[in-house]
Amino acid sequence: MAMDIKRTTSEDFDMEETTETKSSTKCCPPKGNGLVVGLIILILIIAGIIGYTLNNQKNSEITKSAKGAWQGVFLTNGQVYFGHVVKENANEIVLSKIYYLQVKQVLQKSQDPKNPEPQTAQSISLIKLGDELHGPTDSMRINRAQVLFTEDLKKDGKVVQAITEYEAKPIAEKTPAPAPAPAPAPAPAPEIPPVE
Repeated sequence: MAMDIKRTTSEDFDMEETTETKSSTKCCPPKGNGLVVGLIILILIIAGIIGYTLNNQKNSEITKSAKGAWQGVFLTNGQVYFGHVVKENANEIVLSKIYYLQVKQVLQKSQDPKNPEPQTAQSISLIKLGDELHGPTDSMRINRAQVLFTEDLKKDGKVVQAITEYEAKPIAEKTPAPAPAPAPAPAPAPEIPPVE
């Protein structure tokens, strides 16, 4: 039984080592690339935070307008308030000098002899906030989630003209007439003794 024994020379050994080294560089990136990827991710995170902050600031200043300008604030429930925006943030709008529209249905006699039934017409009034039964102050904090949109009002618009005319009136004309005093309670009837 003869066995062939091959001697390995140092050259054969070096070649195998070189082959292993070359294959290991192909599978794993050098350590410097991980630093570059980490730096890119950090830059993207910072850019995202800056973008988010700028977008929130932009959205929180939607209703800003010229100082003293009248604005209409339209709510999701169909109500509209007119006034001056005095403060706002991402959660609320604070309005002062507030007015709102009130629509009343008015029955009118028909002018048509063929159709004598009364007709309904709408009467629109501009009402100053503060004279209601519950006595609110002339300031309102409106949840921004309930705001559909806001508008700046022109000085020559009908609403601003009506407000200007109202504010030019003397105070005596602005205050509503006091509610009539309740009628006094009737005096108790004298007690009649029972008949025996």
